[in-house]
Amino acid sequence: MTSGRADLRIDVTAQYNTTGLPNLPSSLIEEIRGAYRRCEPFLSTLPTQAERDEREVQTRRLLLKVARFTEEELKETDISTLPDAELARMVEERVGHRSAVSSIERVYPTSEAGGMLANGWVFVSPLGLNQAVLRQPNGNILARVSGLSGSRV
Repeated sequence: MTSGRADLRIDVTAQYNTTGLPNLPSSLIEEIRGAYRRCEPFLSTLPTQAERDEREVQTRRLLLKVARFTEEELKETDISTLPDAELARMVEERVGHRSAVSSIERVYPTSEAGGMLANGWVFVSPLGLNQAVLRQPNGNILARVSGLSGSRV
């Protein structure tokens, strides 16, 4: 019974006729290296550097899309060479103005929750048996909910 390593040597020997050659020509060594390079993605459980780079570009692209950058704007920017600080500045610049109208979460008695939900508030979670956490929708909701009795806007 032969080991896997011996079988590999037989296969390499058969493919490249390396029997009895102590010093292989550099062209043959490069050919063997090229064959291994082509097979490496199938042999490795770790992502290659190129795969990691591509994943980082995809993540950065997604971040900019979430910040509402258009496809045209993304095409104009070389995301792969963009420094982290510049990426952060771009996102902050684009979404920074939203902090003034960020979602507000409040606790309401469950008796008021139905009216709040009807006016666009979003249910977040229950808080005990008699209360609920609701999130204010984006935009100016003050006028719509000011008529509700006991509302805490």
